[in-house]
Amino acid sequence: MERRNCESVSWSNSNRDCGVIVTRLRRAGVGSSSMLMVVALSAMIWPFDRAVGQETDSAAAAAPEGVVPTSTSSDSGQSTVGVDEGGANPLQTESSRTFDFISGFRGDCQSYFSSDLTGGPAAPLPVLSGPRRSAGRYTQLSLTASETYTDNLNRDPSDQAVSDFITEISPRLDACASTGRVHGRLSYSPQFVLYAHNSEFNDIYNTVEGETTVDLWAGHLYLDADTRYGQTVVDPSISFSQSNSLSPRNQTATWSSNISPYAIQSLGPVGTALLRYRYGKVLYNDNDVPDSTINAAYLNITSPPDRGRLSWTADVQTQKVERSGGDARQFFRGFDNVDPDQPLFDDVDNDNSDTSYFDRASLELGYQLSRTLTILAQGGVEDDYKDDGTNDRLSQPFYSGGFRWASGYNTLEAHVGHRFYGQSYSASVSHDGPVADASISYDEQATSAGLNALNGNGFGTGSIPGASLSGPVESRFDRGVFVEKRVTGRVGIDMARTSTGLTVYRRVRNYQSGDASDETYNGASVETRYQVTPRTSLIPAVRWQNRESNGDNTDFGGGYNDYETGVTLARAVSRSSQAAVGYAHAWRNGERRNSDYKENRVTLQFFKNF
Repeated sequence: MERRNCESVSWSNSNRDCGVIVTRLRRAGVGSSSMLMVVALSAMIWPFDRAVGQETDSAAAAAPEGVVPTSTSSDSGQSTVGVDEGGANPLQTESSRTFDFISGFRGDCQSYFSSDLTGGPAAPLPVLSGPRRSAGRYTQLSLTASETYTDNLNRDPSDQAVSDFITEISPRLDACASTGRVHGRLSYSPQFVLYAHNSEFNDIYNTVEGETTVDLWAGHLYLDADTRYGQTVVDPSISFSQSNSLSPRNQTATWSSNISPYAIQSLGPVGTALLRYRYGKVLYNDNDVPDSTINAAYLNITSPPDRGRLSWTADVQTQKVERSGGDARQFFRGFDNVDPDQPLFDDVDNDNSDTSYFDRASLELGYQLSRTLTILAQGGVEDDYKDDGTNDRLSQPFYSGGFRWASGYNTLEAHVGHRFYGQSYSASVSHDGPVADASISYDEQATSAGLNALNGNGFGTGSIPGASLSGPVESRFDRGVFVEKRVTGRVGIDMARTSTGLTVYRRVRNYQSGDASDETYNGASVETRYQVTPRTSLIPAVRWQNRESNGDNTDFGGGYNDYETGVTLARAVSRSSQAAVGYAHAWRNGERRNSDYKENRVTLQFFKNF
């Protein structure tokens, strides 16, 4: 079985060496130093006229809607601390998991272009040609064209359904550079969408994804920057699709960017210190959706590698998240089957402006009892969140104890402790075998919709349904701080001609404000890819997302179940082209009145590398 080096991707996807479809590229980079610096410096400038925040399908041009391929974001939110000239991290630290965002350029150009950049429903078959390369710089130009028929364009109730033919054309440029002091990736794709009978929806959706790491002082000082621009779903309580061509009323252009300088310094026998600052923004083109800004600082000190049996990690972080603007009721007034006087987000003011803090200081000690077993203990202070939406900063002590065990194919880590909300738990188990891989994890974290958006969670728009399978498709409206209890499981099975991936998740959100109702999200996806011939693949897939609410708001929002199932047949036509045909059926069962729908869709697609 091919080893996977993509822990942040569901097994049914391709990312770097995973060998199957990448439906969403979290980052991209550029092919020259000047282009990379433009990405770094322009990360604070609102670009273009329309359309990212999304972690989109690799080609942003709609993969055939006949399949429901899976993709995920990193559930742990682990960050790396930079790259050396060969693309490797200059500092590997167990405490990197304490950073809740991913920044800068990670990996290398060869692994980036080994991913599926086709935008099609199937992984790049061996016959497809690779990128142009020169002295550590890679570029690739591609084109995706598709024709789709849908019998329910806006996913309305059956008596309101409108059918249409949709033509989509999307050129794409991918570039990557990993030479000298500047490393990075850049991807740009305009998507032209034309409707045969609903021309008022005709549009051009621009998608940009870029990231860079600049080596300012080798081994000591680095600069990370990233930017994403495209479409995102506004609120999943309204019928939605993660395709730019379906349900266009429930989407908005989103721009998300971060800039983050950091310094690394050896402290001798004390260990290695990392000091990082972060400034980030998420801006929405729809004024009814609140924007978010983060200012944050992180300090991490990790014991040296020759520490013997005893290890330690000290972390201090402070994150200030500011929310501005937004009017949930005004947004929902644009939908005929929604009563804005029965709001799901009853704590959201029409003219809201709010600030939340996420502070934490901790010390973790580890003692290695044997080659495979380490005992862990952690303690510190964190914020305490009140019913009125305020928080007392660094006022609540916390502690936990646990262990980490690892063998050649298996790992197990578990913690139990106490935090500001009561008893706390976390655990993770993984198995990496010759035929099957599996992992399941549980953790608890204080966060908010604004912080999740800033960290890249919940951005799953793009051209393919099911693009956010490590977690739910989230509302862009912020209801305040909540404690999220998260379960994520993945199973991958690779055999001679068949690859199967299963992803499941559960998110229980306990809001700290007494006015907000708690909610639970559940979801699952399964995809099988069968290689019929060396050039042909058959891919059936199923996706499900569920929302349950503890509040009495069944008229607006409430619970729902979204389903989508489909099958795609893909074939490599030549060394540089691929064709596919797909069928999908999607439907919703919801508690809110007039929220149910059914939709059928057939798509023909052609892809070509240049």
